[in-house]
Amino acid sequence: MSDVVTLTLPVPMILAKVACFLNGCCYGAPSDLPWANTFPEGADYYTAPPGIPRHPTQLYEIIVPVIIQIVFLALNRVRWKGTLILWFVILYGIGRPLMEFFRASEKRVPVAGPLTSTQAIRLAAALDAGAALVIAANRRKTGQQGTLIGICHPGAGL
Repeated sequence: MSDVVTLTLPVPMILAKVACFLNGCCYGAPSDLPWANTFPEGADYYTAPPGIPRHPTQLYEIIVPVIIQIVFLALNRVRWKGTLILWFVILYGIGRPLMEFFRASEKRVPVAGPLTSTQAIRLAAALDAGAALVIAANRRKTGQQGTLIGICHPGAGL
């Protein structure tokens, strides 16, 4: 059941970022690249300051769920049954922190080298999901029955 839900996650994420772009929120850092966009006057507090060319980070962030959806379509669903949420956390946990480098934020305070706390948390979640995926793959390889949830279950035999 979780695989069915996970397969649908990228779609609303894409729609949300299109809405962010149209609204002018979640805007990028100033940029002089040819594809930089400028937001108009008359926006509210949460939208991009007008008249400054900026990275269209809302559109950049659409790339991450599109890649996730492509990976979902390419995965062997029989082999990876029950683990799509882990794949999602890995891919999103790596992709979204990369996008953060292009965003404009006065609150961007590095806590671990150049990483903000949200970037570090997402990357840590990706590492944890990667470890769980390896454990799940090894369980399947050795013929152990049960779901990934069984790893934490007292009767799992681990």
